[in-house]
Amino acid sequence: MRNILLLIVCLAGVFEAVSAQQEARYSQFLFHKLALNPAYAGAREVPSLAALYRHQWTGVDQAPRTLSLSVHAPLRQERLALGFQLIHDRLGLAQSTGLYADWAYRFPVGDGKLSLGLQAGLVNQQLDLTSAVPLDGSDPNLQRNQNHWFPNAGAGLYYHTKTWYAGLSAPQLVEGRLTDLAGSQASQARHYAAMGGYAWKVNPDVKLHPQALLLMAEGAPLQAEGNLSVLISERFWTGVGYRTSSTAVFNLGYEMASGLRFAYAYDLTLGAYSAQTGGSHELLVGMDIGRNPARFLYPRQLSSPVF
Repeated sequence: MRNILLLIVCLAGVFEAVSAQQEARYSQFLFHKLALNPAYAGAREVPSLAALYRHQWTGVDQAPRTLSLSVHAPLRQERLALGFQLIHDRLGLAQSTGLYADWAYRFPVGDGKLSLGLQAGLVNQQLDLTSAVPLDGSDPNLQRNQNHWFPNAGAGLYYHTKTWYAGLSAPQLVEGRLTDLAGSQASQARHYAAMGGYAWKVNPDVKLHPQALLLMAEGAPLQAEGNLSVLISERFWTGVGYRTSSTAVFNLGYEMASGLRFAYAYDLTLGAYSAQTGGSHELLVGMDIGRNPARFLYPRQLSSPVF
């Protein structure tokens, strides 16, 4: 019985890894909205690339680690945009790799643009059971690894101006199911996200960026995150946030005139488990290709959206 419970826990780990991808629990979601909402494709108005690495709970053995690569850009037909993502998660004996394509149709509404987005992809889930230390060496459930492919689809809405943005999305619509040798099942739940942010100009060199993110999953509690960042001279930013999982988030970053940006975030777990988790680290490197360097010299004349 204990061996079956161990296997169920491992299987649950696979789907937790996939949930982490679909919910995109990234501390730097300002620069990683594509993982949450396919309608964000093309929103930066130039080809944009990003690479993100997250090491969660550094004090926990075999804790989650995530690598995410993304690229998106508007097409020559300005109302259309495409994006692609590769997201790899590892949690204990489980690992998951997702490949996604994003498509967005964008059109002017008022002072900004409204975007309608669709996402399609495949997720490969692997469970290395043969590397487990069994309670019973003859347990047949631990003699064969798991390797499965599942489809996924998502949709979203995204609206942005030069000063604020808002989005609604359902990045996980397909409910994949996995059955172990004992007949137990684990399944992916549908996920939903809502986001919003505002850029308040304090003076020509300083802006405040309050943002909020809500993540919802069927059968799970609502999760919320808020963040307040200070942007200085359109290049340097730093901020602090709070996640309802009793986590404080600190972030800072720098963007060069060429459009190359570097960012770092640290998550501090609060409460009874703070000493055991050891916090989380997140690194991001991004690049906006073809961004006009003159926007840094004349911050009042931005030619592209803030978000």
